[in-house]
Amino acid sequence: MAEHSRVLVVSYIFAPVGGVATERCRKFVKYLRDFGWDPLILTQDLDETLRIRPVEIDHSTLDELPSDLEISRVYGPVFSAPVTARPSVATTPPIGGSLSSTPPLRWLRSLGSLLLSPDSFVAWIFPALLRGRRLIRERDCRVIFATAPAFTAFPLAALLSVVGRRPLVLDYRDPWGENGALFGDRRWKQRLNRLMERLCLRRSSRVVFATEGFRDLYARRHPDLAERFEVIQNGFDREPVAAKKPRGEREPLRIGYAGKMFGDQYPMEPFFRALASFVEERGRDLLRVEMAGQIDPENEALLAELGLGDVVELRGFQPREEVEQLQERSDVLLLVIGDMHPFFHGLESAKLFEYMPLARPILGLVPEGGAAWQLISRHQIGPLAPPSDVVRIRRVLDELVGRSASGPAVAPRQFHRRNLTGRLAGILDEVSRP
Repeated sequence: MAEHSRVLVVSYIFAPVGGVATERCRKFVKYLRDFGWDPLILTQDLDETLRIRPVEIDHSTLDELPSDLEISRVYGPVFSAPVTARPSVATTPPIGGSLSSTPPLRWLRSLGSLLLSPDSFVAWIFPALLRGRRLIRERDCRVIFATAPAFTAFPLAALLSVVGRRPLVLDYRDPWGENGALFGDRRWKQRLNRLMERLCLRRSSRVVFATEGFRDLYARRHPDLAERFEVIQNGFDREPVAAKKPRGEREPLRIGYAGKMFGDQYPMEPFFRALASFVEERGRDLLRVEMAGQIDPENEALLAELGLGDVVELRGFQPREEVEQLQERSDVLLLVIGDMHPFFHGLESAKLFEYMPLARPILGLVPEGGAAWQLISRHQIGPLAPPSDVVRIRRVLDELVGRSASGPAVAPRQFHRRNLTGRLAGILDEVSRP
C-alpha cells in the first residue's frame, strides 16, 4: 500500500472536547486515512481549554479516532478584555449611566478588544507557530488544513503556510469578518478582522465553507477569490436507525433535543411559551420534552415560571452514547436556529445532518427561507416554523400531536461523513500537486 501523505490539521479545540464545535473536524480526521491522508493535530493545551471556558468533555470522542493519531497540544495563555464584557441588549443600565460608559474605561475596553483580535486566544499563535513549523519540517506535512472558529487558527495557519512553504486550506464552520454578531457596534474591530481575514484568504489555495449561503456571502465580498471557494456541508456517520414504532393512543408525543439552550443562536423562549400555551389549552398528558445540554439560568427560570417542570425534563450535558439513546426514544427531534442576525439565515446546523439517519421528523424552528429551512423542505423531513413566532410554533405542535410521527425513510447518502471527507481529500490532493 502506498505511503500516506501527511496533513497538519490546525484546530484550536479538539477531542476530547465534545459538542458541535469539534464534530466536523473530528469526523474529517476519522476518515482521512481512508483516502491516503494521515492527519497530525495541532491544538490548544487541554488544561488551558478547561480553565478558560466551560466545555463539554467526552472521552468517547477519542475512541472513534485512530489509536496512533498524533495530537500535539500547545499551551498558549488566554487573555480577557480589561473590563467586563458588554451587557446583553436586554440589560438596562442603572439610572445615571454605568461605569463602563465613562470615557477612560470605554477607551480601555476598546483597546483591549482591538488587541484581542481575532479573539481572546490570539496569544496561542506564537507558541503554536513554533511547534507547527517543527511538525511541518520533521513530519513532512504536505498541506496545512485549518478549521474555525476559533478564528485564531486562521492567521496561525497562514503564517505556517508562509514559513513552511506549504499550501493552505481553510475550513469555515461559521463566518468570520462577515459575522456581525461577533462585533456588535464595534465597526472598527470588524474592519480590522476583515483585513486579517483578507490576508488569510489570499494566502489560501482553497477555502471550504459548511454551507452554500456562507460561500455566496464570501463570493460577494471577495469576487476575485471566489474560484477558490468550495462547499462541503456537514453530515452524519451513524448507521440509519429503524423508524420508531407508532406511539400508543395514551402515550405522549416525545420531543428530544440535545445542544445549547441559550444565546441569540439558540433562542428557546418562544418554544417554551408555545409549549406552555399548548399545555394550558390541551392538558399536560399529550407532550413530553427531553432536553440535554447547557441551559442558561434565565431559560431555566422561565420553565419554572411557566409551570413546565413536569413536561420538560432537563438532563444537563450527556455523553455521546446517552445523547444517541435520547434521540432514539424520541418521536420528534427539535432543531433551533435563531433569526436575530442575518448570517443565521445561512446556517444549516450540524445537528440537522446528525438527525437525518434517525428516521424521525425534525421540528425545525429555523429562519424562514434560510439554508436550514430550504434543506428540511427539500428533503421533506419535518414541519417548520420561524424560531421567534410563538403562534406558528404552537400550530406545529398541534399538528404533530394530531398525526402519526414519521420521518425520512432513508437518509441522503451524499451527507455521510465518509463521502464528505472523500471530497476534502480530493481538495488536498489538488493543492498538494507540484
